[in-house]
Amino acid sequence: MHFKKLLLSITLSMITLSAQHNLRIINGSTVEESNPKWNFIASLQENNIASCGATIISPNWAITASHCVIGEDGLQISDNSSIYLAINDYSLSGKNIKRYGIEKVISYPDYNPTTTDNDIALLKLSKTQIEINKFPELKKTPLTTGTEAFVAGWGNTIGYPSDEQSFPDKLQEILVPIVDWEQCNYAFDGELTDNMFCAGYFEGGKDSCQGDSGGPLITYQNGQASLIGVVSWGDKCAEPEKAGIYTNVQNYIDWIVSNTGELRTTATSSKDITKLYVATFNRAPDSKGIRYWVSSNLSLNSIASSFFEQSETKALYPEDKSVKEFIQAVYKNLFNREPADDGLNYWNNEITKGSISKSLFILAVINGAKGDDITILNNKQSVGEYFANKELNNVTDAFSVISNIDATSNSVTEAIGLIDNMK
Repeated sequence: MHFKKLLLSITLSMITLSAQHNLRIINGSTVEESNPKWNFIASLQENNIASCGATIISPNWAITASHCVIGEDGLQISDNSSIYLAINDYSLSGKNIKRYGIEKVISYPDYNPTTTDNDIALLKLSKTQIEINKFPELKKTPLTTGTEAFVAGWGNTIGYPSDEQSFPDKLQEILVPIVDWEQCNYAFDGELTDNMFCAGYFEGGKDSCQGDSGGPLITYQNGQASLIGVVSWGDKCAEPEKAGIYTNVQNYIDWIVSNTGELRTTATSSKDITKLYVATFNRAPDSKGIRYWVSSNLSLNSIASSFFEQSETKALYPEDKSVKEFIQAVYKNLFNREPADDGLNYWNNEITKGSISKSLFILAVINGAKGDDITILNNKQSVGEYFANKELNNVTDAFSVISNIDATSNSVTEAIGLIDNMK
């Protein structure tokens, strides 16, 4: 969050940011170690100096505020810029801290640094994919006054009326209610736009502050976080009658999806992912694996493509295996049969000349299934999901429960009985 009435500027190596842009949590509480609520929150740093927060929304993308990545001379992200993820203990100096480079910055094109309208930006991370248990959801859901949301960060913990600053090593969080938009806009002399909303307490005392900018405001229900706001700006920290102001994420979901090329606003179904496991690996999904992919916010196309980066896939389909052998293996995995000669030749030609990738070929075959092929595939999918839902992770067992599935209901019954006796 930044202060529009504070003009002091600081320079952080390649990033030039106003101090008003760096807000932190006031009168919050320390997030306990291994608390799963914030496993996607990150610290945006330049030359090991924390400047803002960010939210990891997929294995390759994060969201922050535009004012965190745009200075007087334009984009200031360099090779020295990083996302830091404080795994498990949320400590910036802890042994579990992990660094990820920033490959690309996409600031919202209509960001206005004067009014702070459209204060949102995307960060494409380095090629190493971030693996966390569950990414936050992005939903187009109307915001309701009084709804309680959580905000967190490593920012200044001393606010109004003091001018002192104190920056914690461990993540701080507070619970704040969404404030009536008209009331908040009046308090800020009409400076809010339709892309902003307020959360906090008009009596003051609790707020985000310097250093929290770009970080997440979330709702949290049944173990699932939903990203509703990005910490943007305010008037001092925790001052009476002045709540914190956040960028309304739901207004930008279409822009986020179109620019990342992989995100979804709802999770890809476990049924579709199970079919991918069957087609690619000839086995049921392990519980940990399918949980990761369902919560990844990736499209089915992106998940299918990611499967081909896995060591298991490379072992099953080494480079010396011909395209025809690959096609035959996929048909056997899905339908227990060889492809027809005309189909085999068609797909071999399409893959060989680069008209379609192997991952998209798999999706095309799944979507084109007919007759007994559909029955067999649905039976394998049903058994595969049952295996994963039983919290089973043994890969050998995952192969065995699928191996005898055919178009009959008896094969499903027998496989489920086998699964029920597994531990």
